[in-house]
Amino acid sequence: MSKLLVKYWLAVFLYAVLIFRLSAIPSCQIPKGFPFCDLLLHIFEYLPFGFLVCKAIRNTNTSLSARKVFVASLLTVILYAVSDELHQLFVPGRCASVWDFASDAVGAFIGIRMAL
Repeated sequence: MSKLLVKYWLAVFLYAVLIFRLSAIPSCQIPKGFPFCDLLLHIFEYLPFGFLVCKAIRNTNTSLSARKVFVASLLTVILYAVSDELHQLFVPGRCASVWDFASDAVGAFIGIRMAL
């Protein structure tokens, strides 16, 4: 296996595991903050994920144009965000939310743009 694959995709994998673990926390254990705190947390959770995915795709598929890297990165992170919201349907006190998903997508978009 190429060192580049391990270097970039291991970080993506570990961050995806972190998101999964955070999503597995029952709602009764999540501290409440100010209004819309949850949406900001989703943005700041997915911003680094978008950044890492974009860097991994860009550095392990060097023949792709910036536009294709952007689209591939955004689709990858959005698919993970959908699976994350579906996962929360099985966590006590949690639910899937279109607003959370939208915040995930905003964070991913920002992170990807930062990486390009």
